[in-house]
Amino acid sequence: MKTTNRYNLPVPLFKAMQSNEKEIQPNRISVTTLIAPPLMRELSIEHWNEIEEDASEKLWALLGSAVHLVLQKSGVGENFEVEKKFELSWDEMFNYPIKWILVGYTDLIDKTIKSIEDYKVTSVWSFLLGDKIEWEEQLNCYAYLAIRNGYEIEHLFINAILRDWQVNKVGEEGYPEIPFWRKEISLWKIEEQEKYIKERLNLFSGEARECTDEEKWKRGGKIALIQEGRKKALKLYNNEDEASKITLMKGQHFEKRKVDYFRCLNYCRVRKFCPYNIYKEEE
Repeated sequence: MKTTNRYNLPVPLFKAMQSNEKEIQPNRISVTTLIAPPLMRELSIEHWNEIEEDASEKLWALLGSAVHLVLQKSGVGENFEVEKKFELSWDEMFNYPIKWILVGYTDLIDKTIKSIEDYKVTSVWSFLLGDKIEWEEQLNCYAYLAIRNGYEIEHLFINAILRDWQVNKVGEEGYPEIPFWRKEISLWKIEEQEKYIKERLNLFSGEARECTDEEKWKRGGKIALIQEGRKKALKLYNNEDEASKITLMKGQHFEKRKVDYFRCLNYCRVRKFCPYNIYKEEE
């Protein structure tokens, strides 16, 4: 895997973002990979030496790494564990047919309140949208690993630093007062956590399927009811069947919104190798 510098970022910055990822081991899987599409992992293994990522694509991730480094050096005390690594051999514990070692790194464990806490550098938009299902899945996988390793876990938290927060927007409905958001995430029962992990491992144990629309982060595709002279749609319908039940008034028409798959377009490093990539001609 290679990191490029197409935009000539300063050498120290480029060096900081050069990939230090190790080649994927077939029997080891991280929690962050487990909750991601199986096809991405399969293509990463197959094309590891061909994958290129530009340093410019990692700038936001660099902020996240900086936050984790500050946590490591914070000296928070004996009631906290920072960057704790967990491993679980799935075949040994559950007589699983395929040898999987599940690996997870928790940002912070607070032994006082028995919590796992994950730090994110994200946008205000993420805050306004509310919880992300990926965050809930990730933290519950961490909780399962911690519990199986003898920890008591009763709470899960996301601590989000909002990178694009603006002070002049404070006071607007729903806008955060400071560039920080702490949110408790639902803690599943351990049986639910185990069931989720087993189901995900099954997806990675055979030939990877095409990513689902949800995994591709599909946006758009709805049917808009447009009134002549207005910029915004009067209403959006999920599909043509819903729209067909509406009687158009004078000056109205339907317009199908463009479909985009944001993960495929902007956040998938193996997209050039994907047989299902609809954006290949644009690259």
